[in-house]
Amino acid sequence: MSLASPSAGSPKSRFAALLKKHMEAGTRPAAKPGTGRWTVKAFAGAISVASDRTVQNYTSGTTLPADITHILTAFFADDPRHTEARTAFIAAFDAARGVAPTVLPPPPPLPPEPLGPGEKAIHPDIHSIGYLFTGRDDFLDRLRQSLLRQNGNASAIRAVHGMGGIGKTRAAMEYALRYEDDYTALLFVRACDPASGVVTLERELAALTGVLRLPEQPSTEANKDAVLRWLAAHPGWLLILDNVDTPEALRAATVLARSLRTGHVLLTSRLKSTFAQDIQTLELGLLTPDAAVEYLLKASEGGRLPEPDAPAQARILAGALDHLT
Repeated sequence: MSLASPSAGSPKSRFAALLKKHMEAGTRPAAKPGTGRWTVKAFAGAISVASDRTVQNYTSGTTLPADITHILTAFFADDPRHTEARTAFIAAFDAARGVAPTVLPPPPPLPPEPLGPGEKAIHPDIHSIGYLFTGRDDFLDRLRQSLLRQNGNASAIRAVHGMGGIGKTRAAMEYALRYEDDYTALLFVRACDPASGVVTLERELAALTGVLRLPEQPSTEANKDAVLRWLAAHPGWLLILDNVDTPEALRAATVLARSLRTGHVLLTSRLKSTFAQDIQTLELGLLTPDAAVEYLLKASEGGRLPEPDAPAQARILAGALDHLT
């Protein structure tokens, strides 16, 4: 497309200046060989034009390219570092031609950075309540000793069971963080939705690709398989299967746990049904009266007036709550 010499500041001159700027900067995608500024000759070859004069006409604004596909490839390709520059270049070309801006599809997401040496995958839902966690030290000790009794090369599978709201999930999380240094990863999956009872184990297991920084796969099944491969290749992890509260969720959790090796699987469940023989159960009971009072005093500290009968009042409240605090 031949043009008269463009006026300074016109869309045509701005496109020519932008082209020249990228040539002088040596803009290239990461995968393309070569460094330093583009020579006219090298650039002519890269964009498949007949002569150096053609490139000179482009950079002076005398001629507009009929198409910039080869220029985009030479400068940017699909390098995500150059997404903004590529978009601006296309917009400048459209403006120089006097056409509506090209709408580009969003660039593909960058693959996650893999876990580095010494980095540990910890599910973001796993957190501690610190000093408020009260009266469960003996239980965590029993759970620890139980998990250390590994059965051959199979994963140790334990189930913490008890009534709803008694603190099973909290105990599992506090256990995980107390012994964090002994595990290669702390992972957390909800086996079923507490409101609907729908089994969510497979979907949530697949979602661990994010925690483990694994590349996203095209389907839930493929993501789940990627997570299982990671577990097989990285022994020493802890996997909490929370809310195993329906027979369907228990069946799914049992099949999964039995398929795993060289890790610890910890189920939390309110089921009273008989678990499989290879799943040792530990019942989590109510807090002792003294522990319930201690918890209430800690939890209300700073939010109540300092009264001398506070411990007595806390004991009355703890009793009214059946020590379910």
